[in-house]
Amino acid sequence: MFKIRAGNPQIEPKTFLEYDMCEAIESTFPLDNGSATVFWNGIPFELHYKYCISEILEDLIIILKIIKTTYSKEYSIRWPSNNFEALWVMKWDSETLFISAEWENPVGKIEEELNQKKDIIINKVFFTNEWKGVILNVIQGLSKRGYDESVDWFRELKNDFMEIYNVEIE
Repeated sequence: MFKIRAGNPQIEPKTFLEYDMCEAIESTFPLDNGSATVFWNGIPFELHYKYCISEILEDLIIILKIIKTTYSKEYSIRWPSNNFEALWVMKWDSETLFISAEWENPVGKIEEELNQKKDIIINKVFFTNEWKGVILNVIQGLSKRGYDESVDWFRELKNDFMEIYNVEIE
């Protein structure tokens, strides 16, 4: 089982605009109440918007685009976040995604528990859709802080989101 509860992160007051997406996300979301909850084979753990999602979002977008646009492939990633340290080896066909994860330092010190249930098999569309609320929270939070299409990385993030999910967002 794989599921994500995107949460309802608060937005920090606007101070200044950063030039880098990761820094912008870090300054947009507070640490104390901004997280999504991932359920990996029933084991919940938090991904904080401020320091975790900000670090994995670029790679996540690449993965979601590859999964959507290729019939079958194998792809590996070592997630760059200190709070989401894992190696994922992913394989998929037209409908199914298989992920084998080697967890190294997940939030909550549940490494052993996660590594005992390291493999998941999930529908590709379901997996992609589980990330939708998380990415939308980021886009909406950044927009509320004043980022718009005049910022290259923000425009690309919105365009990628619309391409992955076949939706229009303002």
